[in-house]
Amino acid sequence: MLSAWTIITPEDIDEADAIKTVLPLPYGIINQIGIIFPSGSYGYAHIRICRALHQIIPYNPAGSLVGNYANYVFPEFLYLKEPPRQVELYAWNDSPAREHITYVHINVLPPIAFPQLGPGWENQIPTITENGIITPEE
Repeated sequence: MLSAWTIITPEDIDEADAIKTVLPLPYGIINQIGIIFPSGSYGYAHIRICRALHQIIPYNPAGSLVGNYANYVFPEFLYLKEPPRQVELYAWNDSPAREHITYVHINVLPPIAFPQLGPGWENQIPTITENGIITPEE
């Protein structure tokens, strides 16, 4: 189940004042996140995707994604078990001159696909909760 958002970030927004957008998602497993920076972004538009206090994209806490005519695709495997089933996107724009647009796509495997994962799959993949991401015991 693919969900898509168009994120418009006004000019001159600092990281400290990043705009938060809640991206609601259906029950299932996030298996892919895509982010598109159209031509003209010039590395001014920044994106960070989190769940509660845990940063998902990019993985490094101080990082953010930027680009110009760039298409990023991230394979993921994150179980959205508990409500609220959502991620939070933070966007800011270093450009003093104009707003920038970023496109975000998140694909979620529906429950009908769960049997294909095999027995015990719930104990083998990370689960997203209000407290962050819980990884299975190794």
